[in-house]
Amino acid sequence: MNSVSDRVLLWFNKWSNNYGKSYIRSILFTLIVPFPFFYLSILGTNHFEFNYNITGSSILEGLKYFIQFLVPTHKFNYIEENPNFMFYLFDFLGRIFVGYGIYQTIQAFRKFK
Repeated sequence: MNSVSDRVLLWFNKWSNNYGKSYIRSILFTLIVPFPFFYLSILGTNHFEFNYNITGSSILEGLKYFIQFLVPTHKFNYIEENPNFMFYLFDFLGRIFVGYGIYQTIQAFRKFK
């Protein structure tokens, strides 16, 4: 008997670390999947706005904040702005996926014991 939640968890487990067999996949999952949540969260501040003109300096500044975002226990004021509700919502969801990716990375490395 398979429930929907079991299927969802198995799907995430397959795509995040191939059932504990691929630490490379789990690292990529940790870097790629939380990125949309990071992007949507920083759009919830006055510091960033959507723009088609991407420059090297904007990428470096965003990368600085993304690295801080990848720490699941980061403080909410890492961007030094007064964020709105959208920032908090997507920051919270991103923390869940970052934490899950870190957990899956640890699980994939456990096969080397």
